[in-house]
Amino acid sequence: MKKELFKHPEFDKIDDYYKEIFHDGEYNRHGAKVQSGDVCVDLGAMVGIFSHYALTRGASEVYSIEIDPERYKCLVENTDQYQEIKPFLGEVSDQHNGKNLYSIEGIIKDNNLPSVDFVKMDIERAEYPVLVNIKNSTLNRVKKWAIEFHLDWSNNSENWSHGSDFHHHNTSKLLYIMDKFSSNGFSIALEHIHKQYSIMMLYAWK
Repeated sequence: MKKELFKHPEFDKIDDYYKEIFHDGEYNRHGAKVQSGDVCVDLGAMVGIFSHYALTRGASEVYSIEIDPERYKCLVENTDQYQEIKPFLGEVSDQHNGKNLYSIEGIIKDNNLPSVDFVKMDIERAEYPVLVNIKNSTLNRVKKWAIEFHLDWSNNSENWSHGSDFHHHNTSKLLYIMDKFSSNGFSIALEHIHKQYSIMMLYAWK
């Protein structure tokens, strides 16, 4: 789908998002790449640009979750011609009710998925409670991850609006999550892709 055809409530941002995903390969690095036949989960789907990208890479299914109602409306309009893309309106969380809260474990269970091949995560600081609290058994049901991390929430002193606390670990939340991936057999790479922002990308794969 050409970028001019995407509907977006902030249309002036389409160029940047499209470039990051389709041209800069922000979600196509190291061993974290969408391949033919992959089942993907798009967390923080916005208007569906990554979901479309996953289809161009051969994904068989994409489960797309977006919290903002206006962006979700555009997500539905931008993807309704593709039955492989399944949009959901709600918050990505470490909790799950299948209505307005969606956890990775809940998405897997609700859709009877034996595993997920690729998770793209861009959920504006909710990545910390989601990944600190995720069970190892769930973590290992996903083969490849591409996760945006906001460094201003990486320290233990930052409070969360939901989810469990950090349980007084002495390391930063980001280092704790990286160790969690490594301890579960994942290869990882950390990149400061957007130099002008305090944002890192973590890639994990098996």
